[in-house]
Amino acid sequence: IALIKGDGDNFGSIKKSISNITLYHHITDTFNSMIEGALIKALSEVMIELLMTSEINNNKINFPFQVLYYGGDDFVVMIDAGFSMVFITTFGNFIENKLGKMSADYDKMSGEDLSIYPLGVSIGVAAAKSTVPLYTIYRAALALEEKAKKYSKTILRKEKPYGGTIAVAFQYFNSIPTDQ
Repeated sequence: IALIKGDGDNFGSIKKSISNITLYHHITDTFNSMIEGALIKALSEVMIELLMTSEINNNKINFPFQVLYYGGDDFVVMIDAGFSMVFITTFGNFIENKLGKMSADYDKMSGEDLSIYPLGVSIGVAAAKSTVPLYTIYRAALALEEKAKKYSKTILRKEKPYGGTIAVAFQYFNSIPTDQ
């Protein structure tokens, strides 16, 4: 299985700087719908991939994922590790389409989306055998998400501050993940 832990980058910083409550609610709704839309699109693509690659037994389809948590710009999804790249790729494309491709210069074309703030989503993916305790996989995914966030906020955004992207840290564990 793979546990995917995601968190929006700089969403909270932007919301903190807004002094108008109406604008705050509008921005919050916009960010939430972007994450929600990306999750829906990514999980839909996982289902399409499942239908294209497997046989349907007795007219039953088993979902290869479970959304464990979704709130604001945070989410945790447990997924069959074989579908994790489909999820990540689709999620990243959705975010890029909403925020525009990353760019070093603010060179927005008419009608094109391009965030003027360094926005994106940091994702940690911990994959392990299904016999590994879920809590240890979650802690590993959380640590990987922090690694992705550090990369996103320090290196990635210095080079290309406009537009949006996802930063992913992915690791497969042959045994129980530790804090080491």
